[in-house]
Amino acid sequence: MSSTITIYLLSERTIGRYFQITALGSILNMLSLQLRDKVLRGLERGSLTLTPAEFDELAKNLTDFLKNYISSKALGIRLYAAGRGDANILRGIGITISKGLLTYGNLIDYYQSGLLIRNAITTTHLPILLRAYVFSRYRDYAEEGDVNGATLYLALTGAIISVIAGGIRLGENTYELYLVPDTSIDSIKDSYLLYELLHDPKIKNRIQDYLMTFLRVEGLSFELSILLSILLRIYDTFKIYGSLPSLRGGSFEKFKLIGVVTEQRPLIVWEKPLSITHILMRLYGSRALRILEYLYGIASNLPRLTTSVSKLPDVLSQCTLSLIAYMETGSLDMLTYCSGNAVRILSTLDELCVEGNTTSCNIKSVLASLLRDMAYSLVS
Repeated sequence: MSSTITIYLLSERTIGRYFQITALGSILNMLSLQLRDKVLRGLERGSLTLTPAEFDELAKNLTDFLKNYISSKALGIRLYAAGRGDANILRGIGITISKGLLTYGNLIDYYQSGLLIRNAITTTHLPILLRAYVFSRYRDYAEEGDVNGATLYLALTGAIISVIAGGIRLGENTYELYLVPDTSIDSIKDSYLLYELLHDPKIKNRIQDYLMTFLRVEGLSFELSILLSILLRIYDTFKIYGSLPSLRGGSFEKFKLIGVVTEQRPLIVWEKPLSITHILMRLYGSRALRILEYLYGIASNLPRLTTSVSKLPDVLSQCTLSLIAYMETGSLDMLTYCSGNAVRILSTLDELCVEGNTTSCNIKSVLASLLRDMAYSLVS
C-alpha cells in the first residue's frame, strides 16, 4: 500500500464537490484534533493527503455515521446508465450495486470488507451522478475526468448523507433533493449538527414522508412543500429534546437546497439557501409549528375523505397558505379567516363521525385541536 492517500476535491462547480464537503463536515467533530486540522487545511488547498491510518480513521467515522444515523428507511441514490454507466464504474472498484441504486449499506460493506482501503488509490472514472454542474451555464463543460477510490468514496458517502427526498414525481419530471453546506468554514463546522438533526433515529417521519403529503395540498408549490416539511422535521426535534436546534450564529442559510431532475443525466434545476432562520425566530414560543402539524395530519387523511367533505381540500389549502403568510409576516389576519372556514366544516365532520366514519372522527379531533391552538395564537 502507498505511504499516502490523497483525496482530491472535485470541481467547485459540481454537485460532487458539495457531497464531499457534506461528508467531511458531518464527521469533523468526531476526528482527532490533528486530523481535523489536516482536513481544514486540505479544504483550503483543494486536496487532503493522508497516511493510511488517517484515511482509515476518516473512513471508519463515516461508516459509523452511516450506521448510527442512516436507517433502513434511508433513500437510495439514483445511478445513471449514460456514458460508461455509474453502476459499472462503482462495481469496477468493488462497490456492490443492485437495482440501479446506491445505498448506505453498499458503502458500509465497502469499508468493512477492506475493499475501500485496497482501492483507495486505484484510478477510475467519475460517475455522471457526481458531474452535474450547479450552474447551468457550465453544463456543457462537464468533463469526465478520473478519480481515485478515496476521492470517489468521500463524494458517494456525502450524497447518501445529504439526500432528503428522492423519486418525487411532478408532471413529467422526477426529482431528488439534497441539502448541502455552502462550503464556507462555518457551514462545514455546523454540518454535523444539521445532519444529526436530519437523520436522528429517534424521529420517525422523514422529510420525504412529509413532502409527499404536502404535495397533495392544492395551491401549495413544490418549494413551499419542501420548506414546510423541513420545518416539521425541526419541530419533531423540539418535541423530543425541548428546544429548537441552534447552528453557529443561528443561520440555516449556510446550507443549500439543490433540486435535481433525474433524466438520462442529472440536471440541476435550482439551488437556493435554506431560508428558515427568520421563520424559526418568529415562531419560537408560538404554536404555529403545532398548527402546521395538525394541517399535516389533515392532509395525510385527505384522500380518504375528499368525496364526503367536498370543501375539506379547499379549507386545508387556504389554512396552509394562511399559516405560511403568518410565518412570513406575523400577521394574524389570515389565521382568523382560516379559523372561520374550518369551523364551518366541523359540523359536517361531526355528523360523519356519529355515522361511524373513523377518518372523519380523526380529522374532527385534529381540526378541533387546530382551532384551539389558533384561538390561543389570536388572543395571546
